[in-house]
Amino acid sequence: MEVYTALCLVTLLVALLSKGSHSQLDVCGISPLNTRIVGGQDAPPGSWPWQVSLQISGRHFCGGSLINKEWVLTAAHCFPSTSTSNLVVSLGRQSQQGSNPNEVSKTVAQIIRHPNYLSSTSDNDMCLLKLSSPVTFTNYIQPVCLAAPGSSFYAGTTSWVTGWGTTSSGGCPMVSKQGTRWIQSGVVSFGHGCALANLPGVYARVSLFQTWINSQITSNQPGFVTFSSNGTDSDLRVTCAGLPSVGTTTTPTTTPAPVVCGSASASLNSRIGGGSLLATAGTWPWIASLRKNGAHVCGGTLVAVDSVMSDASCFSSQPNVSQWTVILGRLKQNGSNPNEVTLNVLNITMSNLTGNNVAILLLASKPKLSNYIQPICVDQGISTFSTGTKCWVAGWGTGQGGAEQVLQEFQTSVVDCVNVSSSDNICTGTVTLLQGDVGGPLMCKQGNSWFQTAVLTVDSSSSSNTTSS
Repeated sequence: MEVYTALCLVTLLVALLSKGSHSQLDVCGISPLNTRIVGGQDAPPGSWPWQVSLQISGRHFCGGSLINKEWVLTAAHCFPSTSTSNLVVSLGRQSQQGSNPNEVSKTVAQIIRHPNYLSSTSDNDMCLLKLSSPVTFTNYIQPVCLAAPGSSFYAGTTSWVTGWGTTSSGGCPMVSKQGTRWIQSGVVSFGHGCALANLPGVYARVSLFQTWINSQITSNQPGFVTFSSNGTDSDLRVTCAGLPSVGTTTTPTTTPAPVVCGSASASLNSRIGGGSLLATAGTWPWIASLRKNGAHVCGGTLVAVDSVMSDASCFSSQPNVSQWTVILGRLKQNGSNPNEVTLNVLNITMSNLTGNNVAILLLASKPKLSNYIQPICVDQGISTFSTGTKCWVAGWGTGQGGAEQVLQEFQTSVVDCVNVSSSDNICTGTVTLLQGDVGGPLMCKQGNSWFQTAVLTVDSSSSSNTTSS
């Protein structure tokens, strides 16, 4: 077995997918070292010279495609934050581990997500990265052509998807060949599972975004080419027989295969009503204990297989990630926790340092999901949790969990916010929260799934309300 993760590719038949710039048409879509016809296999160096690896602190998290000397096209879901700190684009890379003699690395000057990107539906899942300096084209580093408006990728069109397999292929390109040129038709967006029958992979359609892309790249614009195919247009609205009913969806993060969220084992979570209780193992499988130098500081929630959300107030303006760990599956702060796992933190990104703002912790490794470790669904602002909605909070901050400091849970209700100026807040009835609870979730159930509607913080202006952002 190979000991490195090589750039892999697959051939597929396009089933469901959604005259321009000439400034790049002399160079785009040409791969001198590519003689591919069919088949899934490791890609020889230079086969797909536009493929890039996006890395944070040396760790691959998404893919993308080079579209001119300074710009990379990828997926918006790869960037919950637009901070460029520790972000590197690797071009000409072949393997994620081992030697890459043809590789060039560039930092990123700017991240531009599509303004209409909607994480709850993955609509407009497009993002542009501007490199800090232009790259020099070689046989191993070349731009891809982009599908122009009016392109047709009908059922039966042979296409290729490249990436590093299960190691996060979100943002990677799907391309088809026309004549001697490779044209990118899609950007890996999301899917359910991996290559499962009746469950298609979904790609953001490149041809719909020429106007937006050219509005951001005002000089040396990418080469757009109209792709024509034969067959039946199976686009527009299609009903797929055999697809399972899905009640809720989650936001794709660093992978095109989102994990089912907000599902706690029915035997472990049967919460209906009540006030303050001692939680039992598995009741809230997304709750995280955020620890600095080994001591519990704040709560948090697993919102993706590699990401935890908390409150920005838990961290300094420039937190040292080496001081922080995240514990998942924990019930007691003192005593045995057979279901817990401790994970290091790779990166901490904060939406802001003032007001009620959130922090996202990128984990150094992904936990194995179980009845005791699961991600929660995150409210995208579409669900309505009106005044009177019954919700739950949980944390270790009250100090009332006995000698073992067992996780506490409280039922509360959404109330009108008083003396809170920001419309970004949700307020609840009286719940006693201490610092150790801050960053934890306000959880409301919708159907069979639990949603995090807010991140817990304390409103110092009122003794009767808990403010959540």
